Amino acid sequence: MNEKFYDLKKEKQDRMINAALKIFAQNGYRHASTDDIIVEAGISKGLLFHYFESKIGLYEFVFGYASRFVNVELTSGVNKKEKNYFSIQRQMAAAEVNVERLYPYVLLYLDSVMRETSEEALSVIADSRSLVSDCVSGLLSSADPVPADCALLTNMIDFTKHGLLRAHVDDPAFDPEALEKEIDVYLDYLERLNNGTEAAAQPTAEEAPAAPSQEESSETGHSEEAPGVPETPADSAAEVPQESAAAEMPDETDGSSEESAETTSVPENADSSEPAAQE
Repeated sequence: MNEKFYDLKKEKQDRMINAALKIFAQNGYRHASTDDIIVEAGISKGLLFHYFESKIGLYEFVFGYASRFVNVELTSGVNKKEKNYFSIQRQMAAAEVNVERLYPYVLLYLDSVMRETSEEALSVIADSRSLVSDCVSGLLSSADPVPADCALLTNMIDFTKHGLLRAHVDDPAFDPEALEKEIDVYLDYLERLNNGTEAAAQPTAEEAPAAPSQEESSETGHSEEAPGVPETPADSAAEVPQESAAAEMPDETDGSSEESAETTSVPENADSSEPAAQE
């Protein structure tokens, strides 16, 4: 890279850097076109190659610049004494938003670097490819207590942040503050979910009430029922059908259904078919 690049006005430097970040993030190194970069930056191809001799030279510069810038913002934006995992995540999200105010595509570019397959690109970034991810891991390592399935939770948060960034960044009215608030909503939800899972943990064997044994259940003759529901003897259900059957079936020992009908008792309160005076 031509060191005179730093003699340009900061606005022009950032215009060229942002154009490269966007095109590389969207297309990867192999499919990124320097023609698209100069159109995005609003400069001539001659000017681009005056400061960067080649496409790979530009890619190498952008990677080094982006990695250093993001690492500085992350390390300065997170309180080293903070132990709460979700508070650290919020502070990192705020630091990332500060970066996105200047370079909206920088985090998407660094994410694309981790998936880069071009051998030419990898040849200039291989030694420091995981610089930012190592910084993030170091910041999260101070969390105490560490949430259950911490690696899975961290990946979920990263995917959520990148997905939200992609949804916002192409908007001409891109608002980093609105993005930060939306990320906070998801972090709050995941924190409540994490705390709720811990609160709902099963009691230990000492805390859990002892369940009645089989012998106790058989001695009482019934299982526990809801309060206010009267208990029913276990054999009552069997007795009712037997009595009903005895009343309805004719006595087979009489040999006469008529005699059986005559001996059948009539309830005292049954209605008579004739008036009481005639009786």
